[in-house]
Amino acid sequence: MKKLLLLFSLLLMFGCEGPTGPAGKDGVFNIYTEIIELTEEDFDLIDIWGYGYGFIEYSFSSPLITQDVIENGMVFVDMSWFEPYNWNSMPLMYINGDDSDVNWIMDGWYIYSEGELRIRWDMSSDYNWSEWLSVSMYWDNYYKITIISPL
Repeated sequence: MKKLLLLFSLLLMFGCEGPTGPAGKDGVFNIYTEIIELTEEDFDLIDIWGYGYGFIEYSFSSPLITQDVIENGMVFVDMSWFEPYNWNSMPLMYINGDDSDVNWIMDGWYIYSEGELRIRWDMSSDYNWSEWLSVSMYWDNYYKITIISPL
């Protein structure tokens, strides 16, 4: 028994030593984050009525958004107007007006399904593409997409 205990002790002392690999990036294995800059070239006008007016949308494809993530994980989108970043969690809402009247309300949100995330912006009244460009300072920004897979 003493020989077995001595052998086990030696294995513990010397068996754990081995070559070390290069230092890896700090992080968590089940959290993926990507920062992207979206401009008007990345968004499409979604004209649901066929009159040239509607909401705008950006589509982000990712194999990391699996059915398991949909059922047991999480997906988040944050937006920043500046670099270095100052993140604001979506959904977001802007109200243009004053105490006497509201000119428009713009809201941004996101939806996701297996393999895809879509970022959408909508107005209280339908906008055409040139009207969307006139307010691009609100949605033409940096976005952080975070996908958390279940453990």
